[in-house]
Amino acid sequence: MEWILIESDQDIMNIQKRYGNFLDAEIVNFRYESGNYVDSDLRGHEYMKNELHVIFQRMDENPFAIEVVFEEMRYIHFHAAMMDETSSDILYAQFIKTKDFIYWTNLRMFDPEDIPEYLAGGKMFIEAKRAKWRVVSEKGESISKPWLDEEY
Repeated sequence: MEWILIESDQDIMNIQKRYGNFLDAEIVNFRYESGNYVDSDLRGHEYMKNELHVIFQRMDENPFAIEVVFEEMRYIHFHAAMMDETSSDILYAQFIKTKDFIYWTNLRMFDPEDIPEYLAGGKMFIEAKRAKWRVVSEKGESISKPWLDEEY
């Protein structure tokens, strides 16, 4: 599927509408890639790519599953529900765009200027320079790691 950039308020409205404000969605898996590596001469190379790939599935179709890539990610804060907690469902989530960053969060009243307040409890957010998304499954077919079959 084709990548769709999230650059404007209209782009945000489009993904929010298309994915139902993430209602009844789950984070199925994610993969982080720094871009840094150590070569065969044991020299480190730092590129600070900082990409986070997140697969969401939801209890609905059209689309059932999407992949969102956060590029030049600076912050990630996830709450992983344990078995004795009520649910890991996302009841609502949104993208917020500022001049320098794009955010994804499960908070309705998220203020990008007050990040430390969000570091406790079941609050989730991601801060990155850019984001893009694509549909990986329109219907409820099983998916696990679509990036394994694709070169980036």
